Amino acid sequence: MWSGIKIVLSHFVALCTAVLALLASIATAYFRDQVAAGIRWILRPLAARLPWNHPQRRSSSGEPAPELVSLFTVVQLRILEPDGSHATYEKTSDYEVRSATLAEYREGVTAAGTATNFTTQVGRITETIKEHGFYVSRIDLGNLLHRGARFQNTYSVDLVNSFLAVEEHWTQEIAVPSEYLTVRVVFPASRPASLLRCKLLNGLEETQLPTSARLVHLHGYPTAVWDLPQPVLGKIYKLEWVW
Repeated sequence: MWSGIKIVLSHFVALCTAVLALLASIATAYFRDQVAAGIRWILRPLAARLPWNHPQRRSSSGEPAPELVSLFTVVQLRILEPDGSHATYEKTSDYEVRSATLAEYREGVTAAGTATNFTTQVGRITETIKEHGFYVSRIDLGNLLHRGARFQNTYSVDLVNSFLAVEEHWTQEIAVPSEYLTVRVVFPASRPASLLRCKLLNGLEETQLPTSARLVHLHGYPTAVWDLPQPVLGKIYKLEWVW
């Protein structure tokens, strides 16, 4: 009888050992998967920035597909002082993401004088460098956006000593595909523009366009307004005025 009990006990111990081993292996696999998932979640923003994780899509024409498209952009240059010594630049754009993922993008502004106080309404500016006459700011959006996502951002800059001449101008380069652009130049109430000219720059060549800009009063200030449906990517649009 005692030998029978020992046999039963040995089988019971073996069964318990097997069950515990099975549970241990299941728990190990589960926690390993959880740890791996946690590591992937932590490193996902970094991985999204790696170039090999951004396969370059191409359009039907064979050109690289854009990461961003501007659905609508309003650029406003406000000249605060009658002598043109102080002005503010503000660009508000409705964007749509066209790449697989997007964590950052760039905004730029040109200045004949000095550009200071760069600000962004969305995300944060990680650096601003000057290249080829442009101040270019890298904007970290703070979140990883996926294809089809839309966001609106306002990028603003202070411009010092940029509009001191009797004849002045503003240029706007189309750096991303844009469906509609409006350029506004707000003049001091005591010094409105007397003449407007619209031009298209292509390298060193200037082509005068039919004057579609108009001078209106906006919130009590004389304002030049230039509407540009379907502006051409890579072109530079120039609005000239005479004080």
